[in-house]
Amino acid sequence: MKTIVYFHGFGSSCRSNSATCLADNLPEYNVIAPDIPVDPAEALPFLKNYCAENQVDLIIGTSMGGMYAMQMTDYPRICVNPALHMSQQKDILQVGTFERFQPTADGQTHFTITEEIIQHFKEMEQHLFDGVTSENQTLCWGFFADGDTLVNCKDEFAQHFTHEEDFHGEHRMNDQVILDVIIPAAQKILSE
Repeated sequence: MKTIVYFHGFGSSCRSNSATCLADNLPEYNVIAPDIPVDPAEALPFLKNYCAENQVDLIIGTSMGGMYAMQMTDYPRICVNPALHMSQQKDILQVGTFERFQPTADGQTHFTITEEIIQHFKEMEQHLFDGVTSENQTLCWGFFADGDTLVNCKDEFAQHFTHEEDFHGEHRMNDQVILDVIIPAAQKILSE
């Protein structure tokens, strides 16, 4: 059985609605989702190890998760509205303690952002495309919502990758987008 991993967005968790919808509607695959550490200095190595340990066949990430998915250059991946510049999202990424959209697997309901974490995002963003080669750039698909008023990184993404598609929707995916756009794309990628 092939394994799909879902990378959640900022403030979410492994229990996100998107992860649940993917698992419920892709019973022929092993769909897994980790809780992503808040600090990118921890998150990136954690996700690379997680994918290797779980022998992942496809990564699907949304928003911040799409930004992390994009950096997993050895895997086929779908990046939905990837937030490539979290440090510039001043109304979202700010110092403080915030409530999660859903609790983590171990029950955490809040997370804390520090100046150091914001600095780590800035540092990581300077190296987003370092691992992209002509051999692996075709393994990444970008999906961009026509109604996304929060993040628009389509042009930057297109400078580095060959697959990009628009869909009707907003920044946060809903179940209909998952069913009509993301699942068919995932099935096509995994059948090739």
